[in-house]
Amino acid sequence: MKPLKLLIKFPTRERPEQCIKVFHKLWTTASNGDDIFYLITVDNDDPTKDELKKKFDNYYGMKGLSHFPILYGGLSNNKIHACNRDIDVFTKTMEEISLSWDIVVLMSDDMIPQIEGWDEIIRQAMAKYYPDTDGCLWFNDGYQDRICTLCIIGRAYYDRFGFIYHPDYNSLFCDEEFTNVAKGLDKMTYFTTVLFKHEHFANNPQTKRDKLYDRNEAYFNMDKEIYEQRKAKGFPK
Repeated sequence: MKPLKLLIKFPTRERPEQCIKVFHKLWTTASNGDDIFYLITVDNDDPTKDELKKKFDNYYGMKGLSHFPILYGGLSNNKIHACNRDIDVFTKTMEEISLSWDIVVLMSDDMIPQIEGWDEIIRQAMAKYYPDTDGCLWFNDGYQDRICTLCIIGRAYYDRFGFIYHPDYNSLFCDEEFTNVAKGLDKMTYFTTVLFKHEHFANNPQTKRDKLYDRNEAYFNMDKEIYEQRKAKGFPK
């Protein structure tokens, strides 16, 4: 049986140092880099875009990095759009050269890898619990077990919706819907293992609260209302 291929979807903005730090940790702690694709989403109006590209260029040809990280430009309407966008385009491009992915992992620059061989743990868990890839894996984020804050989604489950987070959201409460919907479908399995630690400022006082955090947090009331309305309707597609 061929190893399941992972697609790391990694949206980033104005945090080149944090992005590279997390990427480097992912790359150096993965057990099978040959079966990992990296899709980095960065906005064209991000003032640090060129700096980020230069940093990634330094990784070209590195051992264990068979599939060089792909940086997609463009413009994101909001945080959730940044999380969702370009996966369809990337997937189509891969298919044109007879490549595909089986599991998508939504990464962020405040999710820090904790375990060597994190990728193989994901592959084995998906193969055991959802051999048809129609399911989601929820690993504890190091701080709470109320909602899944790191989306690890099998290809069949992803294809059911065509997105990671419902596009109605701007920034917040998307995790709540994602968790509730997957649980409601009986398509989510929880693990106490902390593969990635969520070093958000709300979890770790040592994490600096920057302008991007402030911008995303400003949607709290709006996204809360969206969540409550969608929940009342049973979370329609």
